[in-house]
Amino acid sequence: MLSCSNPDWGYLHRGASRMHEHALAILFLAEAKGRLDLQDLKERLTAAVELTVRSQNEEGGFGYELFAMESELTVTATVIEALAVARRRGIAVPDSTFV
Repeated sequence: MLSCSNPDWGYLHRGASRMHEHALAILFLAEAKGRLDLQDLKERLTAAVELTVRSQNEEGGFGYELFAMESELTVTATVIEALAVARRRGIAVPDSTFV
């Protein structure tokens, strides 16, 4: 999973991945962080979470692509769940992300 992450940018992808896959990768890494104490994992998870939070649109949701103007319900639900798990694992996620 770590091989699919860009440590400089934070986007978790393999090829033409989209936001659903990115969010599921965050969920996977957050669960792994709960079991493993690896600095590289924490850094990549943190970068992915920060990128995701920045991509939240004005509606408070998330779309199929990063920085999408329109929200999509299933993508938003997946992203919020992934961010909540990351937060429970000690990754900073602003309260405003969940409102």
